[in-house]
Amino acid sequence: MDEQTTRAIYSTLSALMVLISYILILNMYLAEHKYSVSQPNFYPSTNQHVNMKNVPWILRLINCGYKNRSFTYEERNEEMFLMKMIEWPKPFQARTPFLESTDPSHSHFLILNSQNTFHVGDQLQVMVHMHDFVGHPKQYGGDYLQARIHTPELKAGSVGTVNDYQNGSYKINFTLFWSGKVEVSVTLVYPSEAIQVFERLQVENPDRVYFAGTFRSGNTTEITVCNLCLPDIVPLCNFTDLRTGEPWFCYKPHNLPCSTRISHSIGGYHSNLYNEEYPYFESIAKIMEPILPKGPGYVTVEALSHSAEPAVVRLEMERKVQDQEGKPRDAHGMEPQNPYLQSPQQESTSSVTHFSAVTAVAASVPSEGLQNASGFSGKEKEVMGANLGPCVRGKSLTSPSGFYYKDQWMSTTCNIRHFNTPANITNCLWDKVVHFLGDSTIRQWFEYLIEFLPGLRQFDLGNDKKIGPHLAVDIENNIIVTFRLHGPPLRSTDLSTHEMQYIANELDRMKGGNKTIIAITIWAHLSNYPVEVYIRRLQIIRKSILQLLSRNPDTQVVIKSANVREVEYKSSIFLNDWISFQFDLVLKKMFKGVNVAFVDAWEMTVAHYLPHDIHPQRIIVKNEVDAFLSYVCPCDQVKNAVSGHLQPMFSQA
Repeated sequence: MDEQTTRAIYSTLSALMVLISYILILNMYLAEHKYSVSQPNFYPSTNQHVNMKNVPWILRLINCGYKNRSFTYEERNEEMFLMKMIEWPKPFQARTPFLESTDPSHSHFLILNSQNTFHVGDQLQVMVHMHDFVGHPKQYGGDYLQARIHTPELKAGSVGTVNDYQNGSYKINFTLFWSGKVEVSVTLVYPSEAIQVFERLQVENPDRVYFAGTFRSGNTTEITVCNLCLPDIVPLCNFTDLRTGEPWFCYKPHNLPCSTRISHSIGGYHSNLYNEEYPYFESIAKIMEPILPKGPGYVTVEALSHSAEPAVVRLEMERKVQDQEGKPRDAHGMEPQNPYLQSPQQESTSSVTHFSAVTAVAASVPSEGLQNASGFSGKEKEVMGANLGPCVRGKSLTSPSGFYYKDQWMSTTCNIRHFNTPANITNCLWDKVVHFLGDSTIRQWFEYLIEFLPGLRQFDLGNDKKIGPHLAVDIENNIIVTFRLHGPPLRSTDLSTHEMQYIANELDRMKGGNKTIIAITIWAHLSNYPVEVYIRRLQIIRKSILQLLSRNPDTQVVIKSANVREVEYKSSIFLNDWISFQFDLVLKKMFKGVNVAFVDAWEMTVAHYLPHDIHPQRIIVKNEVDAFLSYVCPCDQVKNAVSGHLQPMFSQA
């Protein structure tokens, strides 16, 4: 054996020894902190298996500051299941040349059987074929599409579900809810190559959004960098929440103790993009661009009745979904819960065994809703869809969860009431306390109420309008409404550290009861972190909700989902619809079966004709609030002038 061979063997053995040492140290660390690396059983039960190496969520959470938190067996299994559920198809190459990425102008969609006669309640199918900038057909999937049908004259719209065949082709399914000329719109939001960059940044650079902590004592002020994830290369101040275990760190000031921190604010952004990744986030990339039809881009839908007025479908769906072994399986809508992640071979594993559509002549339906409409017999109301029943907690969302008609959101699962007068809302909220917890998108609900209700007066607490906390009171009707931001991370201007309260802690402090209404949303400010961090936050919030409902089951809890936002090329690196879509899937799955209500802001913003905006315009906010109040007051109420108690005006089955 010559000297060169000996050195090579020695080098290899040395590298192996280093690797073995690292594995031993890691295992000791995991054992010390009660982390398990055994093969998981999925949550809920399934026959699938996951390789831990492919989803190292525990290691990612350790990297993001969760060193002092032990995870239960159920939490680990749930997280593994959720990460598998949202696993996204990837391009063939780690880095694809830009000209080989998806180009919407070279792509097209085709309405299947467009020559057929369609009726309200039918399914409409659209095929999308993707090409690159050179014009070559794409050979893999993973593009993020948004699709909707709409009729501008009727201000009607609904979303479609997208199936990725992972070969450059996609099938989109729509339910035709109304009659007339129905147009199809398909938009490439982000190509798969850009999503590959998002996934890399989520894992490698969760600190691409960083924050500032202000420390002050006397005349001395210092500002240091803060984050959920901080490398401990210099001394840190540990502000981990003692009750929830949620981590938060700041670099220790040079001359002040950690106890002198007084405020929190956004620090800044850095993209961490490789040179070859920049084109995906510049105008040349054509993100959020429409894909044009090959052939007609619309269909004509006929009503089932002989009425000349437009017809609206109301759906009653009994879903009995089975897997290949005949066992019940979860499903959302006509397609599997996450159709983006479905392969063609899996399509036969789900079946809808019963689907009935009830049509409704809706042109003259009063805006208050079918149940309160005058001029219609009970049978007419039933045929028109009022038999969907009231909006009650615990119902699972379907997809599509609803549609717009004349700018009003109609749910496919319950009767949405439309609160068009201040008296409607005041009667609903009489003698109640409403807490809005979350980000600025739920602050819009608070702002809508104080603008719309003349008797609801906001108290000036001296807080910033965008930050809060805020308080409004209607003394005559004994209504209290509050808003509070969720805990860090928060991309806000200067915020007192005393006002940074985690949602779970707020819930733990509440007594609850039938006069307590709580609406929660959280998603946008966590978008630069790995999805596992979001899952962990929801686990903590869900635990507090369950404890609150255990203390007082009559407490009303409503969850507002994420909503779409405007697309700006450079800001997409820090918050974008694809990440929000991932979060939305996780949120809906994690709260499935919990006795809470959902307001599907995601579909309500995708389906609407207005431009996407992280802070939707007033008409969308009104529809969101109407949906929220439909759960709070599923039937109309009047206040008894003698007793002061609210009584239902009618009963609903």
